[in-house]
Amino acid sequence: MRSMLRAAITAALFAILPLSPAIAQDVTLRSLDGSIELDGTLIGFDGEFYRVDTIYGPLTVNAQGVSCLGPGCPDLESFIAEARFAGARVMADTLMPALIEAFARDRGMRVSRALQPEGRSVFTLTRASDNSIAARFTLIPGTTDTGFEALLNRDADLALALRQPSEAERDAARLADQGDITLSQRARVLAIDGLVAVTAPQNTLREITIPNLAQVFAGEITNWADLGGDDASIALHLMEDSSGLAQDFINRVLLPEGLNLGPGIIRHTDPGDLASAVARDPYAIGVTSFASVDNARALALGGPCGFNQTATHESLKAEDYPLTAPLFVYTPARRLPQLVREFLAFFESQTAERVIRRAGFVNQSLPATPPQPKARAWPMPSKRRARKSHSTTCNASPPVWPAASASPQPSASPPVPQTWIRSRVAPSPAWPAPSSRANSTAKPWFSSASPMATATPPPIFASREAGLRPSAPRLSRPPPPLISTGCNSASVPLAKPCPWPATTPIGAAPSIAVSRSG
Repeated sequence: MRSMLRAAITAALFAILPLSPAIAQDVTLRSLDGSIELDGTLIGFDGEFYRVDTIYGPLTVNAQGVSCLGPGCPDLESFIAEARFAGARVMADTLMPALIEAFARDRGMRVSRALQPEGRSVFTLTRASDNSIAARFTLIPGTTDTGFEALLNRDADLALALRQPSEAERDAARLADQGDITLSQRARVLAIDGLVAVTAPQNTLREITIPNLAQVFAGEITNWADLGGDDASIALHLMEDSSGLAQDFINRVLLPEGLNLGPGIIRHTDPGDLASAVARDPYAIGVTSFASVDNARALALGGPCGFNQTATHESLKAEDYPLTAPLFVYTPARRLPQLVREFLAFFESQTAERVIRRAGFVNQSLPATPPQPKARAWPMPSKRRARKSHSTTCNASPPVWPAASASPQPSASPPVPQTWIRSRVAPSPAWPAPSSRANSTAKPWFSSASPMATATPPPIFASREAGLRPSAPRLSRPPPPLISTGCNSASVPLAKPCPWPATTPIGAAPSIAVSRSG
């Protein structure tokens, strides 16, 4: 809090006090036809636009439409785009150098790196065509707190953060005339990381709930036996207080449980060093980033729903993991040089996505879905196949059943609703004599004196009326193998009977011609 207020006061004095000649100089911007002139103090130049403080206030003028006169005019031909990145060490030391080198290759430039005191790195991008310097990027590793402080003090142009700005930092940005740094256009998500609880590979614990993790670092749980492990004390490892990882852990794990950090916690400045120290101690536990797990074992976190989730590329990208942590790049309230803006836009390219993944972080690209094969249309049956199926099924027009008398055969009537057919009662008239279509020389298998002559029709007729599978009647002699029913004018076996037409009169039964073979 004190550092944020000190940064805000320094920035306010910087804005109120007059600028020194080394920082700002008087210039005159004249239109190409000489009709308009604008006098003022040059605030900055990004290679494309002049920023001039005039009697009308700060104005932005396109350099292509004016000519600059005065000692403060920059050299348009030898302009070098400069940008200073300050903030989280895990981003400044690992991810940003790889992205700068990939950006230089993509633009056909050469890149060189120069190390400076306090861990700073200066990357110089040189054009391959004329060996002129195009840009100079400076990386200042530190913490999320120092990144926001450098942005507010104008000691850096962009802040590298592992968390969103706090309320004190937002107020300090407004006081320092930096505007609202929480706006969506002021922040870019560079990659996705996560807070991961790690133990040594030989530790028996495989999962832990978030409330238990908070109790462990608050000092309420001090023995592994309370978590289902061995009877041994727990050694705690965490990043330093100014680290964005530690601050995010406190805000998202401890504070929701109403707890604070306990004593005896071993602090680290690098998440990789933390993971290595935990991996060497079988009774240690620590919280590091997903990209820095290394030889340690990541524990699965249990959520409030009872499901355990392990940090993976898929769970972090889908934000199913409960402690997902995006990596942010915060920009100033002023216009950046054109080449710097192109570098920020480069973060969304496929080349940058591959670099982010190789660095151990999770990119934001969605996996490509393979095209689904088109549904195969079943071929229509040929005419020959259709005729064959028609000859063995009962899809022909309903046959006309002969009446019991010698009257002419009536024509088929329209079909009767199925409900009426099922409600009918099986008729019980006298069974008709064999029709003339039967073989005259064949001896009938029953006589007129047989009980079948006066009994009700065989069960095959009643079962067909009820819509059930017909069964052959019990007879004293074996039934014939085939019965000619007139359906499709073909003989069909009893196992596959044809449905009786709905127009069969109640008092009549179908005429059956019976032949006995052998």
